[in-house]
Amino acid sequence: MANGFLLYYLVANFSENALALRWIISIVPIAAAVGTTFFTWLGLKMFSDKLAKMSVGSQTDKKATAEEGSVA
Repeated sequence: MANGFLLYYLVANFSENALALRWIISIVPIAAAVGTTFFTWLGLKMFSDKLAKMSVGSQTDKKATAEEGSVA
């Protein structure tokens, strides 16, 4: 979403300069993809334990363990 707004703003301001438009259209999506990849990696590196606790599989395992404990 931010990528689209940035492209809109830059293209509107540099519409007269063909060379600038070429750079904008080629560099902005690549920079957005690199930034997204970096921040995804950073989030997984720093918060993977919290994400595992929130996942459906870990919630199911807790319920299965609780049910097994109450039957025995």
